[in-house]
Amino acid sequence: MSKSFHTDPPEIIAGRRHARDAAGLAALPRLIERKPYPGDVHPLDKGILRGVLRRVPDKYLYGLSRIELRARGGDIGRPFGVYLPDEKAILLYSVPEVWHLPRTGSWLLNSLHRFYADVREVEGGLEVRWPEDGFMTVWFFYAVLAHELGRHYAEQYRRKNRQPVGVVHEEIVADLHARRIFSERLEAPQCAQLHVAV
Repeated sequence: MSKSFHTDPPEIIAGRRHARDAAGLAALPRLIERKPYPGDVHPLDKGILRGVLRRVPDKYLYGLSRIELRARGGDIGRPFGVYLPDEKAILLYSVPEVWHLPRTGSWLLNSLHRFYADVREVEGGLEVRWPEDGFMTVWFFYAVLAHELGRHYAEQYRRKNRQPVGVVHEEIVADLHARRIFSERLEAPQCAQLHVAV
């Protein structure tokens, strides 16, 4: 069988087909930054987002139409971000500097602790504070953006790879890709400097 889109690995497909800018770098998806919810911030503002996306392998960006920073519509983290497969777009929602969350699952708690969040039990739930803005930025990249890039990757190459069955499998695959993106490109020590380095 001759080589084709169906036999080439994703990095070859992206390298060959991804649009390039004048410097020969892979063109980034359209970045749209809207005002955050009153009192909130965008942990990955447009400038930081542009910098971190330059560290993400092309195969995760190929076919992505836009990343949009939006004000959250309600409770914190419901959701933090979402991938829209029909539009091939990622939406990232704003968060306050101090979070008040209901009791939450172990995955979220473990990921917050991994990035040095101070999580305390308070009446009615949890209070989350970050020792520095950079830690929340890196957590948001790993737990939210990289996860949604993993979902885009699975969707973009679904004809090449066996499609995960059900939501649980899709989430597991997205998490695996998030870990891969983070460990290959943004693992410590430079991750702690992310907010200044980009």
